[in-house]
Amino acid sequence: MKKLKRLLTAVCSLALVVALAVGNMGLVAYAVTGGGEDNADFKLDTDIVTSVAYGEQFDVATVDGFTVTVTDPSGKEVEVSGGKVTADQLGNYMISYTQGDMEYTFKVNSTMGATYDLTIGEVINGVLYAEADIPSYANVDREYIIPAAYLSVTEDGKTTIVRKVEPQFTGVAVTETANGYEFDAAGTVFVRYETTVDGGSKVVSKNYEIQVQQNFEDDTAPTMTVTSFPKTAQLNSKLTLPKATVTDDYDKVVRVEITVIDPDGNAVTSATVDEETGYATAYGEDVLYFDNAGSKTYASEGEVVMDGLYFYPQTKGDYKVTYKAIDDSGNEADMLEYTIAASDGRAPVISYSADKVPTNWGWNTVTNIEGQLEGNTILFGMPEFYDNDTATADIVVTLTITDPNGRTVVRFDNINTDGDVTYTSTNSIFETAPTYTFVHGTGFEFDVKKYVEDIMEATADNDTTYVVTGNYSVVYTAKDTTGNTASTATYYINMVEDYVDETEPTVTINNAPERVVVRDGLTFTVPTASFYSREDSNLTTSYQLVSGEASIDVESEEVLNIEGGKIGDLEITTDTVTLVAKATSDAGNVTETSITINVVRADSKEMNYDVVLVRNESADLRNGIGEINYGTIKIGDITEAEIKNVGVELGIKDSEGTYLSQFGAEIYWADNTKIVRNITFVPSAAGTYYLEVRVFDIYGNNSVRIYPIEIEQKENSGTIESGPSAGTLPTSANIYSTVELVNKNFTLTNVGTYLDTDEQQNVYIATAHEITGGRFSLMGEDLVMMTTGTYRITDRPVIVSKADYTADYVGTNPGYEAWLNSYAIENKSIVANQDTTIVFETVGTSVPAYSEEVGAAIKLPAMIAYNSVENAKKGDVTVKVTHTSGVEMRVTNNDDGTYTFTPNANGAYTVEYTAVVGGTSSTSTYTIKVGDITAPEFTVPSHSRNAKIGDTFQFNAITCSESGVTVLKTLTKDGSTLLTIRSLSGRGEYTFETAGTYEVKYEVTDRNGNTSTRNFTIVVTEASGNVITPIMAITIAIVVIVAALIAGIVIYLIVSRKKKTK
Repeated sequence: MKKLKRLLTAVCSLALVVALAVGNMGLVAYAVTGGGEDNADFKLDTDIVTSVAYGEQFDVATVDGFTVTVTDPSGKEVEVSGGKVTADQLGNYMISYTQGDMEYTFKVNSTMGATYDLTIGEVINGVLYAEADIPSYANVDREYIIPAAYLSVTEDGKTTIVRKVEPQFTGVAVTETANGYEFDAAGTVFVRYETTVDGGSKVVSKNYEIQVQQNFEDDTAPTMTVTSFPKTAQLNSKLTLPKATVTDDYDKVVRVEITVIDPDGNAVTSATVDEETGYATAYGEDVLYFDNAGSKTYASEGEVVMDGLYFYPQTKGDYKVTYKAIDDSGNEADMLEYTIAASDGRAPVISYSADKVPTNWGWNTVTNIEGQLEGNTILFGMPEFYDNDTATADIVVTLTITDPNGRTVVRFDNINTDGDVTYTSTNSIFETAPTYTFVHGTGFEFDVKKYVEDIMEATADNDTTYVVTGNYSVVYTAKDTTGNTASTATYYINMVEDYVDETEPTVTINNAPERVVVRDGLTFTVPTASFYSREDSNLTTSYQLVSGEASIDVESEEVLNIEGGKIGDLEITTDTVTLVAKATSDAGNVTETSITINVVRADSKEMNYDVVLVRNESADLRNGIGEINYGTIKIGDITEAEIKNVGVELGIKDSEGTYLSQFGAEIYWADNTKIVRNITFVPSAAGTYYLEVRVFDIYGNNSVRIYPIEIEQKENSGTIESGPSAGTLPTSANIYSTVELVNKNFTLTNVGTYLDTDEQQNVYIATAHEITGGRFSLMGEDLVMMTTGTYRITDRPVIVSKADYTADYVGTNPGYEAWLNSYAIENKSIVANQDTTIVFETVGTSVPAYSEEVGAAIKLPAMIAYNSVENAKKGDVTVKVTHTSGVEMRVTNNDDGTYTFTPNANGAYTVEYTAVVGGTSSTSTYTIKVGDITAPEFTVPSHSRNAKIGDTFQFNAITCSESGVTVLKTLTKDGSTLLTIRSLSGRGEYTFETAGTYEVKYEVTDRNGNTSTRNFTIVVTEASGNVITPIMAITIAIVVIVAALIAGIVIYLIVSRKKKTK
């Protein structure tokens, strides 16, 4: 009997170990939760999504007995129409269900996956006008062309033009002309491009200012440089043009006309590009336009916009490229001209998979795990190849195999043909040269054994030593019609007489998830597969994702989008998908590993949950006594198949709605019931607290229970600090991000030592996650921390009685408690951080740039401020408006979320929106000009454009009729200020010490901040005095020689005459 008892004990122990190894599997199925009633006063069951794409609708259900309100990200209450709300703002929509004095709020995050942008550029009468054509300074009554913009959207790397956006003007009156616009008076013109996206409140805008002056003069040409210009280009290959660098005395952005003319004298046109090769395969008729300042290339008369300055040379020969810089006043810099020689100097691209060439081989026999192979031929197929210019059919492809003696086994001159190709050996060792064939559509089957035997036969009757073992080399080459040649890597086959490989390849799939949720908008990251063989460094491998009869090839760490019931391109037709990784060695040894992943379809599926609170009747509900253990929650009717798909969210908040950080619970699942026990918290004061329990699943079902808790104040006692200690911090995460817990189950050993046979029949073993630190949710092992602070996670096995899954089983054998506690793992302390990036979005329109009338109220748009977790609450966005004088204006908050202030003086007003989100503050700043925008008129004499080192510079006096102006005169060189004067008549003095370009600027600003500017450029060169150039030296020498000759002649004549006289 004792032996039988020991045997039964051992069997039961083994059963428990196996049960735990597969993870939380009950020995007996129970369909009840262990008793109790779901009797919470606040009991809400509804379906709601957690995220929505901007512009789409989401459902908001009405529930009997509850009042539902929806607040948009701007804080405005939204009407629910037909049970739906359109997400026309970015940020977080708050859906609140209220019953009496209790309320629960869901969050629906509205996000935008695409990126919208405004590109300033328009083709008018065959000429591109872009951002550089918006002048910085302009003259009254002169015509300027101000281009329109295009709204573009970029999604999944592809940019599409949505619509055209015309410029809007405020400030100085603007008159539209036949070709452009004229400015009617001196002052400031505010140019704005603005549009909303998809009918919502998302605003995309760009703003510019033009300073219009009376009799504005600018006769100085800009300077332009272009560096690293390419001299050559490859046909049908992308050629990027360098961006010109341009400076001007007035223009902030200077127009640069770039023209590219092909060898036939035509402007270059758009190209169709093969995505795999990157080469152009066809050309259209759309002329390309180049925007230097914006680094954009336009086609289709401006309706196609591409990032970068580039084109694809189609024709062999010289391409002429010109750069011409023209400022807003029409001054032109010297045109820069370049020549690009386009030709086919690029070799074809050719590749052959290394796993098709064996690393090791036997010329006589090859043996693998299953025995000797029937044949040991090696098949060499067709490589992959392409070229930038030569058609694939015209590329000459060769295959060469060389033996260990350096003799050519085969050299097929061109296997890229429609028929078979033969090669007759040139190896002199053969009396009769063998012929080999590369079979079209199949390849060359190298019969190594026959080759070696032929060698042996040829050398049998002489003393010739011919090495047949060692390295055989294999190489493919490709040559285009121009003669450019490329080769694959040279592959080597280590040939022995008899090769034996009885090693199975090792194939592993790492970190595969237990399930994949099939819901639009989610992704699936392919687990990493690894392959290894000590005999074969180039295994032939495959990696597939399989559903039913369908499969797709995948790569490790590849991210597959889930849309329309598909993972990537694989339609999911089964309840599981299988990852299959396979490796085959050269000798034919095969290893295949597969992992099955459960498929969870997040379609609408009604689930009902019983939620029962078992209060701890002995709990002392007073503030000041420290941590309170409030009790246990039992959530029933959760089957084992759904346990990973159902989560629970827990938190306790005070009467002000603030969630406590000193809060925790222990969670495990036991036979159709999720147990949340040891619900502990530390109140911060006496009052009413609310325990929130939300049971949620991947199908969108939500069951919310709220339990009010009345906390009294302990007499003569203050608050006792308690809660989790920080410990070490191996990691951190933002709140509302997902952290996967690592311990899914435990395997207990020596069970029979601590639990008798009868005890083992009456207990259930589960893995419990104890989480402390604040509000959180847990689905499976996915933890979401919902308040900032430090969370501590402890995993442990728990043994509970089947009679009451909420109670620990107390073993009677010695050492039971110590044995069980030895498995507890304190995983980590995780710091939950707030997302500190705050995004500001004006609602429906932008902040105005200008208001004409002093004393007229200015309406500022509502502002949404949010991070990835929450919005700024109503009242947490404040607006401050300050005049340039430093006077702060009174701002009125309107009921619709907008703001109003009334300017009381001319000038500029700084508008600051400051938002506090999750304890983080950020500010977005704008400027509005009001009233007078006419800059003062002044005259100043011009400066000479040239000077010498050593010359003295002085400012000229300014003549200005307007009083109360501020003057600034500056002399700068290379960004450094050399001389500053702040009066109308002040002149100052500076001596030019070095050569270079000096900038002279005169600025006159009136009381309202309007500024007029006049700029001059002085080029200083070396002084010419006392400097003798080589030409001057030669001239002087000639003059001296001529003078000497003349003097000699005069002396000669005088002497001669005296002699005659004598």
